[in-house]
Amino acid sequence: MARADEPHWHLLLQHAHHAGLDAFRQVATVSPCGFARVRIKPATSGFARWLSRTGLHNFRYDPRQGGIVAVVRLRPEDLPGLDRVTVLQSYSGAQAYAHGYAAVLAQDGYPAFASVLSQLI
Repeated sequence: MARADEPHWHLLLQHAHHAGLDAFRQVATVSPCGFARVRIKPATSGFARWLSRTGLHNFRYDPRQGGIVAVVRLRPEDLPGLDRVTVLQSYSGAQAYAHGYAAVLAQDGYPAFASVLSQLI
């Protein structure tokens, strides 16, 4: 059974994704390879449970640190005009995307945080 909030949540995710892409474009340079993630707490909120259940944007429950988490995974077709390596591996781009994405969710009242997963040199 669909929740009444689902249409809003779908639009919110689209808006968050586009905000993340815009942030990525602003820092899109070749940088060290690395990854970032977005975390939403608590995992028991309706929004977080819906994201986990649907698998949208690859959010999964994180029993170690709580909440649900998704690693930023962009595709070259998400950012046409940028070279493939920059889109797939840019540490600064992934970090900017995660911050932009989390900011939109937080503005809508869902506690979301961006964090660095790793930086490979």
